[in-house]
Amino acid sequence: MELNTAVQIDLKSILQGIALLDTNNLRLFGNEVLQLVLRRTADDEQVKELGLVYQIYTLIPQETKLRYDELVAKLEREELNSKEHQEYVDLNEQMENFSVERLKLLIELAEIRQTTVPNVMLQLGLQKRMQLSY
Repeated sequence: MELNTAVQIDLKSILQGIALLDTNNLRLFGNEVLQLVLRRTADDEQVKELGLVYQIYTLIPQETKLRYDELVAKLEREELNSKEHQEYVDLNEQMENFSVERLKLLIELAEIRQTTVPNVMLQLGLQKRMQLSY
């Protein structure tokens, strides 16, 4: 069985529908659109490089980063209760895992660009956001 439908929706209606998506689905949608654009406009090496840059910037969900920053500030002020302390421990582990994944992506990008990870971090403006110990 084959079903062919020709539905025409104007761009404004599509954008209005997209505006109703929750933040997580909007990010997923945006990522898919970005991937489509990259596939149509770039060669394979450029697609891979741009995909890596996108992943590096979006690896940590914004909500997670904001909550982690809140808990770190409370920790520094010694205001964490026991529930928040456990949440901080859990989020700290997640952030460490994100850092490991981000470093892997940075290494891959550095190899493509034939440079070092610190140079890639400078190129991407990450030197202040991500401190690496060597």
